[in-house]
Amino acid sequence: MKKLFEDLGKLPDICPHCDAEDRWEWGDTDYAIDTCWQIVTCLECETVFHEIYELTKWEKIKVND
Repeated sequence: MKKLFEDLGKLPDICPHCDAEDRWEWGDTDYAIDTCWQIVTCLECETVFHEIYELTKWEKIKVND
C-alpha cells in the first residue's frame, strides 16, 4: 500500500511506513513561499516524516484602505 501512495504522490491519513491509522504526534510547522510542512511521528512504529502542504489558492478576507 505504501508504494501505491508514493506513486500517487500523496499520503492519506495513515502512516507511510506501517499503515497505522490516526496514531500521530504532530510537531512544529515550517513554511516557504508556497509550501508548508509539519513534522509528524507515528506513535505505532515511531517513524518520523514531514506532512507537506501546498498553497493552491488564497482569498482576501479584509481590505485595508
